[in-house]
Amino acid sequence: MRRFEYSAGGSDKFWEIQLDDNSFTVNYGRIGTNGLSSTKTFNSNQEAKNEHDKLVQEKLKKGYVEISGGSASTSPTKRSKDNLIAQLKAAGIDTSTFQRVSIEGGEDEDEESNRSDPADSFYMIDVSADKSFQTWKLARSLIEKTGYYPVITEDYDQLFEYMEFEDENDTAVTIKAALSANLAEFFKERTEELSDANDRERIGDWATAQEETASEDFYLVSRSGSDAILQLVFCPTKISWQVCAVLCWGNSNDGIAPANHSAVHRYWGTEYDAELVCITIDLMEFLVHKPPTTKEAAMKLAHEQFVYCPDIVHQGVQTVANLGKSLINSKKWFFWWD
Repeated sequence: MRRFEYSAGGSDKFWEIQLDDNSFTVNYGRIGTNGLSSTKTFNSNQEAKNEHDKLVQEKLKKGYVEISGGSASTSPTKRSKDNLIAQLKAAGIDTSTFQRVSIEGGEDEDEESNRSDPADSFYMIDVSADKSFQTWKLARSLIEKTGYYPVITEDYDQLFEYMEFEDENDTAVTIKAALSANLAEFFKERTEELSDANDRERIGDWATAQEETASEDFYLVSRSGSDAILQLVFCPTKISWQVCAVLCWGNSNDGIAPANHSAVHRYWGTEYDAELVCITIDLMEFLVHKPPTTKEAAMKLAHEQFVYCPDIVHQGVQTVANLGKSLINSKKWFFWWD
């Protein structure tokens, strides 16, 4: 049986499907429950398989993530503070600084209004800069057990104050908008905003482009210094591209709504297997498992990254061609909005 889960903004659902010759059985519901089941029979094995494959693709497009193995009788992931702490400790991660990130008014207000530790809570631990990426990788490997996606930041107070969490910031609505976003139109509009003569000259020439020397560390880590204390924030989602949605990250000097950030990250996650590692109020860094390997692919990506974040060219590598050459086989991406 194939199992899929969807977790974001307090919505935690599972969907399972078992194909058996000319029929399949579907089981679905909230994570932590047995769910509801239904079986459908078709005229042929192929017809059943075609419908099975169609439903699977529909779930993936909606943001469901396939979980290895699993069934309604297994122990599904259910986000909670106690489980998160237990999983981190079992993996050897220091939890002595573990705390909930208070978004509105501090812990006292949370206790008074009985909102302590809801499903969409954020948590954090302190981590030394020199160990931050290794700790991130370890926490990242625990996502299916914890239900939380980790990101490295340098000042969690500043990050969360900047986000302006309000009642209308509905994570589920943002994710739905990201899934239906027209990225071709998004990139076109961003390109038109940058289409003056100066920006056309920013394209540069591949033949004379200069490749930036790749750093061994993520920029946030290296600029902080090895002795600095950073934070590892645990976001209530399993999926990298949904982090901007749950953080309501956007609509500031970047000029991009959280849904569009999420849509772009989803696209790059599919195309390049890129996942978010570091985030601050004006910076993002990604780990890239399938970077471009050709000039054509690198330049296409460089154009996308330029219109997504012009400052990496304007105040960084100077030309899109320089950026493109630097992206070939690069395992790290950097974005910064001034």
